[in-house]
Amino acid sequence: MAGTTDETTTVAPPTHSAAPGPTVVRPRPSAAAAFALDPTEPIATGVSRVAIGQLNVIAARLTEAGGPSAEGVHESRKSLKRLRALARLARPALGEQRYRDTNAALRDAAAHLAGARDAEVMLATLDGLVRRHPSRCPEGAFDGLRERLHAERGDEARTLGDAGATIVMAELEDVPGAISTWLPADADFAVLEPGLRRIYAEGRERYRGVRKRASTEALHDWRKRVKDLRYMSELLGAADPPRMRRLGDLADRLGETLGDDHDLGVLATLVRADGETFADPADRKLLLRLIRRRRATLQRRALKLGRRLYRRRPRRFGADVARSWAR
Repeated sequence: MAGTTDETTTVAPPTHSAAPGPTVVRPRPSAAAAFALDPTEPIATGVSRVAIGQLNVIAARLTEAGGPSAEGVHESRKSLKRLRALARLARPALGEQRYRDTNAALRDAAAHLAGARDAEVMLATLDGLVRRHPSRCPEGAFDGLRERLHAERGDEARTLGDAGATIVMAELEDVPGAISTWLPADADFAVLEPGLRRIYAEGRERYRGVRKRASTEALHDWRKRVKDLRYMSELLGAADPPRMRRLGDLADRLGETLGDDHDLGVLATLVRADGETFADPADRKLLLRLIRRRRATLQRRALKLGRRLYRRRPRRFGADVARSWAR
């Protein structure tokens, strides 16, 4: 069956006992491979299958021997984003209250993983900026900031540990049971089309808003909807593989561009708030100037990609995907 893995895994709802998380059968599932609907299976069955598959990924990565690795935390966060995108797709069928309850559980679980990843990203963002401008960055100019980020990364990693993983899984305790009631057993693609149109329309609306005023908040909000569309191209890839692959590639490029811009914005906020890590105030001004120029380049690129991604009307977009799925 398309979209499944050679090995199957099952996830049991986590409990508040001393066990670190749900029962998991190794080997570890592949997140991307599991996140695809199969046109030969009922829509409700497929949605439940891919959702449980993402929960399996989270459980497996957060219960690794020796505690969650940085990669495991990253993959778990991506799986939570896929689940939130899936819930957003099913939102019209779920109804607002069930959608909000599910989204809140997924959001709260992701919040426990944010710190362990954020310090890692800030280090990578700083190092990437220095590599881009080696001749303009004096040796040792940003050592104080780098040392602070290294320390924060270590603190966050220790804070997560097995106890943090247990908390994350406890936040997801009711999600597996809720998934089974998301869609009626006789549901067809028509129940997903309104959600798909909404995801595309919200991204298009935010693109237009950013064209008028590219604030950090607006750019970050746009990125969330772009990532939703990226995950939908994975989920519905079987509808029209070449077209959905092109859509996914474009959304991925735009999402990465907006993500790099957001990381630089967070780094700039951190630098402005703490000048004590810089031995020379000129180094701090230099770093902020480099960040500002790089962000301007990334935002111009994002608007060009956005114009290509959101050139269709939402209703037409949803109808095209629905027709391709029916074929």
